[in-house]
Amino acid sequence: MFRSVYRFAGLFLALASVIAFSACGEDKSAASLTSARVGPSSPSGYYLQLTVNGSVVQVEGSVTFSARVWDINGNSASGVTVNPSGAVATPVEVVTGSNGYAVFSLFVVDILGNYTMNATLEDLAVAVSYVVVPAI
Repeated sequence: MFRSVYRFAGLFLALASVIAFSACGEDKSAASLTSARVGPSSPSGYYLQLTVNGSVVQVEGSVTFSARVWDINGNSASGVTVNPSGAVATPVEVVTGSNGYAVFSLFVVDILGNYTMNATLEDLAVAVSYVVVPAI
């Protein structure tokens, strides 16, 4: 009796894991991606993560992005140049601080729609998206 209960529980957990994994992979469109990471880079072996802090921004508001860089051992990488692109008036480059983060903001003027912010580091590229909506 107990064996059949354990087998049933094991089968249920395995099935639940497959369903959860499938659900996580359903929507990977740019419009829903608020954080992405890639790595390691070549030749330095860095990892890069870009996060948008607040993926919906009102006209005449600002949206903040965080670029995080770390090495293969998980240590924060300071003094590393990251190149953001994809929006008007984007900083040409940002440099990570001692905590491995470089934070930059973008002021949104008046064009509604879906936008993508990209960041590159050596041979790595990553992108996140944000939406500009009318001011309330």
